[in-house]
Amino acid sequence: GGRASLGRDGSPMWATASYFYAKCLADEGTGGGPEGAGRTAAAIDALQRVLEHHPRHGAAKALLALLLVRTFPLSVGEPLELLRGALADDPLSPGAMMGLLRVEASAGASVPG
Repeated sequence: GGRASLGRDGSPMWATASYFYAKCLADEGTGGGPEGAGRTAAAIDALQRVLEHHPRHGAAKALLALLLVRTFPLSVGEPLELLRGALADDPLSPGAMMGLLRVEASAGASVPG
């Protein structure tokens, strides 16, 4: 790693979290193997840390929700809450809107009948 790059909100934590998230997305094509799970855990951890310091960080909430849904496809309650919170904080957040659609779609797919 080079110097800590500052995210748009001036937070190196957010830069780290979005970097981890990008790594997880790259895993989607390949499955990520055994390291993939570790990267997902690291990304979730980093995003939760961002939210501890910036509770109204809509983008972090949206990414966290998407990771949680990917990791625990059957429990969509918390991700939906996160995404609704993200939209409340930032009504025009494309990430939160996309996330909400994706989570609701996967929730619909995993609920029988």
